[in-house]
This record gives sequence, structure tokens and C-alpha cells, in this order.
Amino acid sequence: MIPGDSPQCYTFVAEVDAGLGGCLRGETNVVLGDEGERTLLNYDANVELSGWLSGFELSFLKSTAKRYMHRFIDELVVISQNPQQIKADV
Repeated sequence: MIPGDSPQCYTFVAEVDAGLGGCLRGETNVVLGDEGERTLLNYDANVELSGWLSGFELSFLKSTAKRYMHRFIDELVVISQNPQQIKADV
């Protein structure tokens, strides 16, 4: 996680090195804003491929990454509403 205009803006970066297969890099920008008594969350995700992986259909990988991002945001919302339920992974 890379803080931007903290605490309103963050960038989450994930990188996977597949050796000879290439590299997959995902980046998500998250911006928080005020909306009355609520917090508005906007995000944008991007996927970059290199090497052998770049031969895959990019639209398939982007849609998969988008599904995972939606799942992450949904979990983030649940955690923010119920912070006592946070469990540490060991």
C-alpha cells in the first residue's frame, strides 16, 4: 500500500513474478471522500502483463482482477462496519 494524499487517497499494488512466464502487476487507486455523514469510496484498477503472460486475453484477466477488487472492497466495507470482527492471519 502506497499512501497518496493520506488519509484520503491510497494506491494498492500487487506484483506476481512467474519467472520465464513473465510478470503480472495490478494497481488500484482508492480515494475516500465525504458525503454528509457517510464516506464515499471511489476506486480504479489497472492490470499490466509482460512476458509470456501478455499472450493471454487481457480482457479476461482484467475482468478477473475486477471481480477480486469488488470482493476486496466488499470485505473492506464489512470490516469498517464491524471492526471487532477483524482476525489476524498468523
